[in-house]
Amino acid sequence: MILSLYRKQYTDEEIVAMLQSGHTLQENKAINYLIALHEGKLTTYIKKKIPPHRESDPIFWSVMTTFFEQAKKKFVVQKEDAILRFLYKVAENRCKKEQVIRRLDDLEKWKPENIEPDVVRKLGDEALQHFFQTVINLLPTRCQETIRMYYYKGMRHNDIAENLDISAQGSKNTLHRCMNKLKSMIKGGNFDEVLFQ
Repeated sequence: MILSLYRKQYTDEEIVAMLQSGHTLQENKAINYLIALHEGKLTTYIKKKIPPHRESDPIFWSVMTTFFEQAKKKFVVQKEDAILRFLYKVAENRCKKEQVIRRLDDLEKWKPENIEPDVVRKLGDEALQHFFQTVINLLPTRCQETIRMYYYKGMRHNDIAENLDISAQGSKNTLHRCMNKLKSMIKGGNFDEVLFQ
């Protein structure tokens, strides 16, 4: 195993100190050590949490990059296994984002006649529901109204158009544009504080 190349087990404090040292050799040693230590288990964890058709590698590297960026700036080791806890927390966040994106894709495929009035139940556990609601609240008011009328109330585009004083095609276009904006926000945003309240 790659870890056998390392004669020493590093503590979290030592790893953070190496990353904050400003010396490339020390930083690389810490990075390689962490990747060797966590890649297998963290990738397995990610694969269990994401939809089958999604790749785990981009999420793993996103998690590691997030840690390296945090460690260089302000990461403080307060508890034992602080790095491990941080990595799994970020991995869980990234996996939940993937689940939300998949569910958004599923939502777009639903037809109003197949939608139950309380669509939130179809989104999964409470954390995902909270996340989805929070992100919707970050959208412009017109998007919030359109998404809620279509997905939550099960209204048809003709009814939405009447409520918003636009055409039925305008309702479809608005919904499509809002869902793309929502997906873009979720893919690009950092919602750790939303998911872990």
